[in-house]
Amino acid sequence: MRLLDQIRLPLVVAALVVPVEGAAQGCLPEGACADVDVVCDGVINILDVQRVLNAFGASAGDPDFDPELDLLADGTINILDVQAVLNRFGETAAASRVVYEVEFDATWSQATHPTDFPASPHFSGLIGATHDDGVVFWEPGGEASLGIERMAELGQKDIFQLEVDLAVDDGDAEFVISGGGIAVSPDARIETFEISCEDSLVTLVSMIAPSPDWFVGVHGLPLYVNGWRPEIVVDLDPYDAGTDRGVTFTSPDNDTDPQDPISQITGFPFTGTPPLGTFTFRLLPESEAAPLENGGSESGVPACGLSGVGALLLVAGLGAVRAARRRF
Repeated sequence: MRLLDQIRLPLVVAALVVPVEGAAQGCLPEGACADVDVVCDGVINILDVQRVLNAFGASAGDPDFDPELDLLADGTINILDVQAVLNRFGETAAASRVVYEVEFDATWSQATHPTDFPASPHFSGLIGATHDDGVVFWEPGGEASLGIERMAELGQKDIFQLEVDLAVDDGDAEFVISGGGIAVSPDARIETFEISCEDSLVTLVSMIAPSPDWFVGVHGLPLYVNGWRPEIVVDLDPYDAGTDRGVTFTSPDNDTDPQDPISQITGFPFTGTPPLGTFTFRLLPESEAAPLENGGSESGVPACGLSGVGALLLVAGLGAVRAARRRF
C-alpha cells in the first residue's frame, strides 16, 4: 500500500494544481533554502509537494512527524502545509548577487531651467546604499539626517557614508554606493554597483549645486520585483532638504531651525520646469545567474496555486488514501 500511496498522492496534486496568472517568482538566494523548499534544491516543485504529502496527517509525537514539514507550525502536517507549498510552486533561486549600472543623465541647463540659472551648474558626487526595508535614509515628509544635510548643503559624502555603515552594522544595509558627480551640467556619467537579493533596495542622492540645500535622488527603489528588473528610469525632480531657508541657487547660508520636512520643490525657481535629469538603472547581463536546471519557466512548469475546488477534492482524495491505509 505504501507504493500505491507514493504514486497516487502526487498524481492527485498534479491533477489539481492550476496556473495562477502573474504568480511571482521569489527571491531565493543561492545556497539558501526557502521555508517551503523542503527538498532544498533551489526550486519549489512537485518534489516539495511529494515530501509534505508523504508525511500528511502526522502530528507532533508521531514517529513520522517532521517539524520541518509542519510549515504552519500548528502541530499537524495537513492541507494548509500543502497549500503553503503550492502557493509558491515554481519559484526558483535568484542570482544572489548581481551588478547594475546607473546612468546619471543630467539635463539641467539654461534652456530647460532659465529662471535664476547659476553660473556653474553641477551635481556633487553620487552617494547611496543598497539596503532592505528596515532602514530609510531619506523620504519626502521625513526629516533630513545630518548626512543628508551635509550632502544637500555642501556636497559632502562622509557623514552619509557613516550612516550607511551604521545600517550595515545593524544588518539593514549591505553596500555603499559612491561615485563621481557632474562637473558641468548638462552631462552624463555611469557608475556600477553590486546588489544582493536580501538587500535589493537602492537609495542614491546628489546635491544640486550651487544651492542652499537642494538635491536629487531616489529612496528605497526596489530592483528586485518578481525577479531582477532589467531597466528602470527615474525622473530626477528637485528636493529641498529643509535645513536652509535659501530660495535662490546662491542664497547665503541661513539654517532652518527647527528643520522643515524634506519636500519636492515645485515653486521658484523650478515652476513649470521638467526634471533635472534621470537615473537609469540597468542590470548587466553578464551578472545574471544561469537558469537553474529544472527550475522555473526553464522546466516548463508554470507557477501554480490550488483552486478552492481543487483543495476540497485534494482533501477528499487524501482522506480516501488515509482510510485505505487503515484498512490495509
